Amino acid sequence: MSLPEFPNQTNITIENSIGQIISSTAFEMLALSHILNAQGEQMQVAIGSVPGATPMARPPTLLELLILNESLRDVVSTVAMSQMFIMGKLALALNAYSNMPNRRHRRASSFERYSSIVQARRENSLRRREAAEKRRANRARRTRKPYAPRNPK
Repeated sequence: MSLPEFPNQTNITIENSIGQIISSTAFEMLALSHILNAQGEQMQVAIGSVPGATPMARPPTLLELLILNESLRDVVSTVAMSQMFIMGKLALALNAYSNMPNRRHRRASSFERYSSIVQARRENSLRRREAAEKRRANRARRTRKPYAPRNPK
């Protein structure tokens, strides 16, 4: 694997630097997808579900599969956290690009539309949870059972 090559530019504009940030996020997402793919292939080899692959000398024990599963869970968790940071970086870059003086009047980007949809879903989910908690509290009050929230804060 080789190291990335950066262009040797002397006059870097804001638009160029934002473009490089956006392309770097794309490469980071590509790298994360390769990591997830490698982990998936590792799991497939361990359980023997790869067609045409040479079978292992002995099947893995339950303990070995649990260790592999825990390792896979840690990798997926780390990749998910990395993706959140990458999406934040992408949002900042797109916001900086949209706030440039010559970009004031424009349509919302697909990322902004996606972000607003995700935000609306989160708010809707929060409202549903709050309404469910109120219903449970009212039900507990009517039945005179002590009320305890499901997720105490």
